[in-house]
Amino acid sequence: EREVSGYYLVGVESTPSDADGKEHRISVQVSRSAATVRARRALATAAASRSRASAPLDPVREAMRSPLMMSGLALNVATFSLRDQDPSKIQVWIHGDLGRDYTSATPVALGYIIADSKGTVVVDLSGDARLAPLGNGPSPLVLTTSATLAPGDYMLKLVVNEGGRVGSVEHPIHAGLVDAGSLKLSELILGGPVDAKEILRPSIGYDVNFGAVQGYLEAYGADDSVVMRYEVASDPEGPSILTAVVPGRSIGSGRTVFSALVSVRDLPAGQYYLRATLSTASRGSASGGPVGSSSGGGLLKKMVRAFRVPLVSPALVAPAAAPAPDTAPARTVPANLARPFR
Repeated sequence: EREVSGYYLVGVESTPSDADGKEHRISVQVSRSAATVRARRALATAAASRSRASAPLDPVREAMRSPLMMSGLALNVATFSLRDQDPSKIQVWIHGDLGRDYTSATPVALGYIIADSKGTVVVDLSGDARLAPLGNGPSPLVLTTSATLAPGDYMLKLVVNEGGRVGSVEHPIHAGLVDAGSLKLSELILGGPVDAKEILRPSIGYDVNFGAVQGYLEAYGADDSVVMRYEVASDPEGPSILTAVVPGRSIGSGRTVFSALVSVRDLPAGQYYLRATLSTASRGSASGGPVGSSSGGGLLKKMVRAFRVPLVSPALVAPAAAPAPDTAPARTVPANLARPFR
């Protein structure tokens, strides 16, 4: 959105010697300085292209090589950085919402490449998959995968072919952890979990369809002297509507998980913000104290991420067997949240 861009169609004339069925490298350069050129890197002859049997992955690979974006299928992508099992690496979670209004698992062909800041491709994967929608009602297909990267900046390009509809998207990735004094943190992950029993596994999503928003954050090098508080607010810096003090759960190798469900069933539909505040505990308080108690101490880091409570859909309901959160969060719902009907 920040760049000024345009495209040109360039014709490449082949010679009889090019009709060997192989791909031939193409290099496109411009004389203007400080310009980024995205162009096809190789071209196969028309005869060679016709000789290959068409397969669902063919348009995926073609779109991955193309400098243009495909709009036949709506794609939304988000990425999140966590520490890998190898402390020198970053595990990047890739979450995608593909299309809309699916009611059952659907076969797709997909591929993605990840290139570093110099344009070198470090990950190149493609294949067939069967993806399911979120819940039982009409919703996008959900893709969740991960890649292990060295710290740095990258560009992800994802391409999906569903029933002949091809979509592609580019998404920048910053693979790195968040500084919090002597600690390192993962990025804040949130979503609306289907099964509350999977509390130690993050759910990812912007829409919270099941009555509770899950906050998930990992801290590396944390101990009992730190306190995590999750707050729901209608404004990034506004007063909190719902609050929960979250005890950390150690899962080894210096990794502590702060994961909790905050009930948002009583909130009107609209956009809200989940704030994660990590601080040092004041004297006499504990990280596992009662919900609503003061976190005290000094602020180490505050992270904010937006989510939306959609209008209730009969098809998107929480499973009857899903247990409630361990502790009901303290809640104060201001009267001004009763938004007028439009």
